[in-house]
Amino acid sequence: MSPRTLFLSRLIGLYCILIGLSMMTRGQATVETVAALLRNSAMTLILGVVTLGAGLAMVLAHNVWSGVRSSS
Repeated sequence: MSPRTLFLSRLIGLYCILIGLSMMTRGQATVETVAALLRNSAMTLILGVVTLGAGLAMVLAHNVWSGVRSSS
């Protein structure tokens, strides 16, 4: 695997673990935050734009579409 693939997998994995733990420990605050976000369409749009930008950056930085798996 390329170093960039390993970096992205570690980054996304750590992010998911930290967000998951945060959501489990502060469940009610998470529900309230999501409810407030859904009531505010401007914030939903801003979050969508930021998320789209992050996703596009990830795809452009790691544009590997070979479909070939390594045996390691």
